[in-house]
Amino acid sequence: MQNPISVFDYLNLGDQQNTKFQTIALMKKSKYFSFPEQDRIQIEALSDNKLQINEINIKSPNNPVKLIPAILIKYTI
Repeated sequence: MQNPISVFDYLNLGDQQNTKFQTIALMKKSKYFSFPEQDRIQIEALSDNKLQINEINIKSPNNPVKLIPAILIKYTI
């Protein structure tokens, strides 16, 4: 089993050497939208330049040529 940073290296998750702390949540877009709308609105309304929420595409684990819509949430200090 590989480290997720290695598996998703093509996402360019940032330079971890210049950070004190970094947490990353990566999930299918369908999973993200299964959360209650009020919770998503609260997260998206946070005005912190250390928090990034991006819509991306990730490679399917079953077929790397196929892309899956996903949400990347990253908080870095």
